Amino acid sequence: MVKTEQFYKAIIASSNDAVISKSLDGIITSWNQAAEDIFGYSENEIVGQSVLTLFPEERVVEEQQILSAIKRGDSVKHYKTQRRHKDGHLIDIMVTVSPILAEDGIIIGASKIVKDISQQVQNEKTLKRYAAIVSDSEDAIVSYDRQGNIVDVNRALSRLTGFTESQLVGRPVMWLFDITEQYRNAWVLDELFSGNTSDHFRSKFNSSKEQSIAVSVSVSAINDVDGKPFGGVLFVRDIRKTIKDDQQLAHYQSLVESSEDAIISKSLDYFITSWNKAAERLFGYTAAEIIGKPVTLLFPPERLSEEKKLITSVRNGKPVRHFRTVRLHKNGQPVYVSVSLSPIYDENHELCGFSKIVRDISSEIKQEQEVWHLANYDSLTGLLNRTGIQACIEELVQLSMLRNRKFAIFYVDLDGFKYYNDHFGHEFGDKLLTNVATQLKTAVRQSDEVGRLGGDEFVICMMGFDQSDDVKKSLANILQSIHDINQLEEVEVNLSASIGVAIFPEDGRTCQSLLSRADHAMYSAKEHGKDTFEFYSGVLETALRDDNSLVKDLRLAIRNNGLQLYYQPIFCARSQLVSKVEALVRWNHPKLGFVPPDTFVPLAEKYGLVRELDAWVCNEALSQLARWTELYGLDFQMSLNKSPFELMDEDTCISEMVNKLHEYGTQTANVVIEITEHALVSESLTAGNILRHYHELGLELAIDDFGTGYSSLAYLKYFPIKYLKLDKNFVGSFLTSETDKALVEGILSIATNLDIKVVAEGVETREQYERLVELDCDYIQGFYFAKPMPAEDFEHFMCSGSYLI
Repeated sequence: MVKTEQFYKAIIASSNDAVISKSLDGIITSWNQAAEDIFGYSENEIVGQSVLTLFPEERVVEEQQILSAIKRGDSVKHYKTQRRHKDGHLIDIMVTVSPILAEDGIIIGASKIVKDISQQVQNEKTLKRYAAIVSDSEDAIVSYDRQGNIVDVNRALSRLTGFTESQLVGRPVMWLFDITEQYRNAWVLDELFSGNTSDHFRSKFNSSKEQSIAVSVSVSAINDVDGKPFGGVLFVRDIRKTIKDDQQLAHYQSLVESSEDAIISKSLDYFITSWNKAAERLFGYTAAEIIGKPVTLLFPPERLSEEKKLITSVRNGKPVRHFRTVRLHKNGQPVYVSVSLSPIYDENHELCGFSKIVRDISSEIKQEQEVWHLANYDSLTGLLNRTGIQACIEELVQLSMLRNRKFAIFYVDLDGFKYYNDHFGHEFGDKLLTNVATQLKTAVRQSDEVGRLGGDEFVICMMGFDQSDDVKKSLANILQSIHDINQLEEVEVNLSASIGVAIFPEDGRTCQSLLSRADHAMYSAKEHGKDTFEFYSGVLETALRDDNSLVKDLRLAIRNNGLQLYYQPIFCARSQLVSKVEALVRWNHPKLGFVPPDTFVPLAEKYGLVRELDAWVCNEALSQLARWTELYGLDFQMSLNKSPFELMDEDTCISEMVNKLHEYGTQTANVVIEITEHALVSESLTAGNILRHYHELGLELAIDDFGTGYSSLAYLKYFPIKYLKLDKNFVGSFLTSETDKALVEGILSIATNLDIKVVAEGVETREQYERLVELDCDYIQGFYFAKPMPAEDFEHFMCSGSYLI
């Protein structure tokens, strides 16, 4: 018996599995060496302790279940669970628990055989993870044995080829390859089992649709524990889209490289990222020299600001097409180019760069310059011709308004030229005219322009002067230069000139009016004996004195906040609710009292104060508008009147408006720009461009005093007009005048067809209001509802609701 007990103890002590016994109340009674190895406790430490010492808290309930089974005489076999090591980490184990019986068959305890399966569990988890990776891989995966037969495939291969797993397993792996590829790829298997691998070679796979599929294949060996290959695996990727993209890329690259236009791309921070052959020919830089350099390397210093403007335009959704400019060749010479600019987006539709198409237009520019010279210069004298001198005067008008400067037009007609032309022939006459042209250019300043209208008539633009004596001195030089022509081809010459003078802005504000008045003054000079000059407006100093005092006071009023804005409500005709307001400037002179706008506004225009006046009005009005949109709603609008003289400088006009809107936090949709009907008809191309820019910004445009006789109906289709403001003279008489009634009805009908809203101005009676409502007029403005009033009174007026009738 003793020998048997020792024998069993020896077996238990040498077992690789933990063998533990415990009493029915869960106290450990024996503990072998394997138990110590698995759990970390020595026999002395653990015997006599509760078996629950080994249990994680969440597993304690298991002990009661196990003891219940033991007490019934049942065993618990191969139960997988977790216990806690002495150092606290969890151990995956498999437990078999059996009851211990006394000699009389009574259950007195339980024995446990515990196997550490931590590595097995970890291997199972790893296997599941790898299986999931293979199964869910976007790439097709095929495994095969040493004989080259398919053992397993993942779902991606079935999606790629259309064959099911059952159709593929057991087939030779080479069967997957297109028949044209099988022989060529057979070497892959031989290389693989020789210890070599193959990465990303292109091939073709069969598919259930009987169409081969372009694929990229990588092959790896599957090795046994000794490192010897017993099978292989194919990693297969569908590259049909890649091939298509490569073909498209090659096609586009071919187009870019074969283009006669330079095609350049650049990053968001303006560094060049691509450069085709045409760019190399145009600018002289190779791709290796220029890629990675800033695109501004191609810009003349005076053109550097262009790039930011062009990029801003493209960022705002406005494409740049055929923008003419100048760039620099590698040798420093200017190159005339036409630039088109487009955005480049990445796969996430995020802006990542810009592309440029640049065309050399040097020959085109040269041809245009030659044509322009022929169109603007006199072929006989080399002076500006009628077209050229008129363009010069029109440009001078705009510049002089912006700079508040004067200039003079001299209309020169030769006295006695007809005699020499008739008696000595046209060839002699032509030489005499050429001589006169030379003398005139010598007599004036370098800054002045000389032109020939035709025949013996010349025009001189004196660019700027400070005093009338400067004008008179120049005129005396001109007359003397004509007297200095004494002889030509042995013919004694005795010429003089009659000169008429018109001064901007006193004698006119347009090219036509200045030329016409200078012409009238020239005829007056002829009538007074010839060989002299006359001013159209009489003595220059008189004109300058007339307005001097009031202009000085107006300048001070603008700069010292001596003006005030009044606001006249504009009502929705049917709801009678105030939806808009017009800002009107008023001047209460400290000595003269109230000065009408039709007195001081023309003075501001005449003497170059209109930009200061406009800036003051904009600041006051937009500040007030920011408050009122909060009080009366985000769709509340304010109308601002613009003088034609404010619409001369496109860049300045637009930038100032944008800056002021940003400064006061005002939305463009809340601002209506009012211009007169006359401005649309008579003003320059610049003014039209400014109005279109206003519209693109979101500002709405209104024609003020519509119907005052300038026949501008055709302009309604050329400009983005939102509102017509029906002139108060029509409104005042259309109930009694059949003619005015017909005009009002006609204007309303035209506006409706063009989707233009109409504001009736000067509504003073209930009868006028009701009739306008019947005619579907959109908005009402006039004393019947409200007069213009200061801002404080306007807010009280809005709160009272007293305007509702």
